[in-house]
Amino acid sequence: MKEHDLYGKMASVTDMPIDLRKLQHYSAYYSGMRKAILKVIEHEQMSKMKDDDVYWLAELNLALRDVRSAQLWSDGQQIAFRNHKRDKKGKLVSVEAYFYEEKTIKEEIL
Repeated sequence: MKEHDLYGKMASVTDMPIDLRKLQHYSAYYSGMRKAILKVIEHEQMSKMKDDDVYWLAELNLALRDVRSAQLWSDGQQIAFRNHKRDKKGKLVSVEAYFYEEKTIKEEIL
């Protein structure tokens, strides 16, 4: 069997029909979670934020980005922060959160 024939058969095996009821349930669940996060942000007093609050707000905004981000956030995917901005007094004003995954790479040296 040729290599491209094998890949064609593998692709046809993995092309499974999508159960739209499960997709609708998935979407509704995470959309509801995103709405709850929005309510939390609306009720926070942002004028008296401490550095920890800025990180928390960045994390919540990351979760609100889309349904997949909400899922990753609720599943506990690792989050890191970048683009720290401070005011003239040195107080942290904003930061950007992003999901990351650690990878180990083995490389032959000899």
